[in-house]
Amino acid sequence: MIQEIRTYRIAPGSLAEVEKRFGEAYEKRKKYSELTAFWHTEIGPLNEIIHVWGYRDLAERARIRAEAVKDGVWPPKTAEFIREMKSEIVNPFPFVPEVQPGKIGPIFEIRYYTLKGGTLPDTMKGWEAKLPERIKLSPVVLAGGVEFGTANGFVHIWAYQSLEQRAQVREQARKTGAWPPPGGADRLITQANKTAALLAVLAPAGVAQTPARVRGSISELIGPVLMIKTREGPTVQVRLLEGLTVLGVGKAVLADVKPGAYVGVAAVKQADGMYRAQEITIFPHMARGSAEGHTPWDLTPDSTMTNATVEAIVVRSAGHLLTLTYKDGELKVTVPPRTPVVTFAIATHALLAPGAHVFVPAVRQPDGSLATSRILVGKDGVVPPM
Repeated sequence: MIQEIRTYRIAPGSLAEVEKRFGEAYEKRKKYSELTAFWHTEIGPLNEIIHVWGYRDLAERARIRAEAVKDGVWPPKTAEFIREMKSEIVNPFPFVPEVQPGKIGPIFEIRYYTLKGGTLPDTMKGWEAKLPERIKLSPVVLAGGVEFGTANGFVHIWAYQSLEQRAQVREQARKTGAWPPPGGADRLITQANKTAALLAVLAPAGVAQTPARVRGSISELIGPVLMIKTREGPTVQVRLLEGLTVLGVGKAVLADVKPGAYVGVAAVKQADGMYRAQEITIFPHMARGSAEGHTPWDLTPDSTMTNATVEAIVVRSAGHLLTLTYKDGELKVTVPPRTPVVTFAIATHALLAPGAHVFVPAVRQPDGSLATSRILVGKDGVVPPM
């Protein structure tokens, strides 16, 4: 069995439409072969979708792809959004459990290594000895050498219930000696990581779900269902998915916004063409690069959201002027003196208490219900301003 990992960098702000079109086309494509996995990145290199396809061998891959193209069901109509494409054929290590459809995650970490020439066999021996103990802590989705793609490449993908669990597992593995295998660092030339927060739909992939942001305060937690009194008035139910990540939102000040910081700025465009900030969220280092770009936002009807790096700051009595840079552009934003400024960090479920203010990046399911794998909760009375 081989696995093909296809990574597409897409235009900022196009993810929802790309996933929608991909999902629609996949409904016809899956009769030829089903996805192993489909992900989009949340932390690390942003604006990427990653789809993984399993085949018995290269001959089957060629036959299936040719049939799908000939019958007009593939590829999906997403070419206008694609900025870069990469494909790698991975030979999984023979002792790694074969990928099976199921509910694992929802946080996935993809690690890409370039090994020194001729060291893959030794790497494989080390993994074979250590992996049985390591997968008792969290499952490995895929691990193997790159046959076609990056020369001397080595890819491994791990599933976690949350970012918090990832940190706990990695610490426990180091303390107990379960991981990593010996000698690994000596064989490395390069090491890259999609980091720890990849939201995923494991095979078979479904039709893309619709984002639905919920702002309000917690009324009640009933099992896995959170009752939220929204800022608009009605109470809604949001199902908390297994492996929920809780992020605690704390107060910061404008002086904490420094050149080089990665921020999210909700803003509105003024009559003179300048943007006025409505709130600023300072991202922690682990979340740097998240959802980079300038997109519409729903804080108010005319809001935008810019996730970007602070290039420069001009201090003025009437409000600072920030220059924000992102992959495809630059934006200047004025920040009135009383603009809310916050930051966030991994927190525990103890914050999910009645009265706590929340911001929930939920998705609307096919049956109309709301579900989420991530929730931002205000600490010490803070109202998440985003």
